[in-house]
Amino acid sequence: MLKLNKLLILGLSCIFSKELLCQNIYENPDSLYQVKDYSNAAIGFERKIYFKTNHMAPSDSIGLENYYYRLALCYKKIGDFQKAYNTLLYIDNKSDQSYNINYQKLMLSYLSNDFATTELEYSRSNMIKENDMRHNSLLILSLHELGKWQEANLLVRNSSFLLPIDSTQRLNLLNEYNEVPKFKNSKKAEALNTFLPGSGYLYLGKTKDALILMGLQTISLGLTAGLVYNKLYFTGGAIGLGLFEKFRRGSTSRALLFTEDVNLIKKYEYNSKLKSYLIE
Repeated sequence: MLKLNKLLILGLSCIFSKELLCQNIYENPDSLYQVKDYSNAAIGFERKIYFKTNHMAPSDSIGLENYYYRLALCYKKIGDFQKAYNTLLYIDNKSDQSYNINYQKLMLSYLSNDFATTELEYSRSNMIKENDMRHNSLLILSLHELGKWQEANLLVRNSSFLLPIDSTQRLNLLNEYNEVPKFKNSKKAEALNTFLPGSGYLYLGKTKDALILMGLQTISLGLTAGLVYNKLYFTGGAIGLGLFEKFRRGSTSRALLFTEDVNLIKKYEYNSKLKSYLIE
């Protein structure tokens, strides 16, 4: 019995020691952040936010905002950009760190590929008046991703709109805006494939797919002709023409997907060229 009690005491001591150790680890999340242990640092800041939220004096909201800001930085380092952005929404834009918060919101929404939000956050911030080149660069990059090249062109054309580029680079960037790619029309590709199967693929530059489709359509028509020649009219119509119609319908739907892929590649290549002027 005595031995059992000793084991029980030892087990409880281990449990309490482990809990105490965990509390000590998360007690100083800033130290964890400095050694790049961002996951545990985030847990530490989450704990501090929880305790401050439930035991906070009305005058202590500034300390809470600092915790939210540093928690967002942890999420950013981890790569959860959307969660980091959402965390910053808990902070009042009029706080002492409003400049850094505004910039982080722009950066995080851009990294989350939420370019419309980046544009919106820019318009909400005071950076329009302050004309900060870091904020301006993120706005221009977001306008590119949104396909708003004309709007970006007008901003870059304004020499007072600060950007991290010299006058020569600015001029080269402006020249690039005259080379906006011509995107393919999905309805045109679909119509071409409807009336002449394969021609829509040729329009999109998909020569291999066009030749395969034309070959399949030729085989189905040849099969139809052979069956009709042997007076198998019903079979020829059901099988040969059925295959032809199936290939035709499939080609029209695939034309829409191909158009989207082709345009995405064109947009990516063009925006990558524009980005090279703003990001080295």
